[in-house]
Amino acid sequence: MPGSSRQAHFTLANVAGLMGIPAAFAFLAGFALAFRSAWRAARAGHAASITLVSVLLLHAFDSLARDVEDQRQLWIVVGLLAAGALASQRRADSAQAGGSREAFAQ
Repeated sequence: MPGSSRQAHFTLANVAGLMGIPAAFAFLAGFALAFRSAWRAARAGHAASITLVSVLLLHAFDSLARDVEDQRQLWIVVGLLAAGALASQRRADSAQAGGSREAFAQ
């Protein structure tokens, strides 16, 4: 029908159909990187990261049956994961720098 929009009810197919195959790969890579950082933090025992991993997994399963790239809560979770990964990296860098300063002082 002219003027009607069609959407695939599978997120990767929808992204690939609307924005192209490279965009679908970029979406998948971003999702995988967010999951990897959340999984590492969850294995370290951060309670908030365990919750975020659960939410991300639910979105991953939900994306098999419908398009989730337009849902705001998904991008909030991805943003929280990115902020958490950045904060943990900064903590690790400052701990490493502090350890080298102590070794230098002795």
